[in-house]
Amino acid sequence: MNKDSPKSSAQPLQACKHGMLTLHDWMTVFMYVDAHPDISQDAVVQHFKTCPEGTLIFNQSTLS
Repeated sequence: MNKDSPKSSAQPLQACKHGMLTLHDWMTVFMYVDAHPDISQDAVVQHFKTCPEGTLIFNQSTLS
């Protein structure tokens, strides 16, 4: 960042890392899937990316 730039509260974009989910994480995902049988896999992924209790980062192909 240039020292002459005005101050900003903007945060840098975080790289989307796909870490290893734990067994508990996967059980949580599949309990959610079982409770919502009509939801698409993409919608499940999006739900957990924005979950207020904490995000789980994975993609649709991982869920398949």
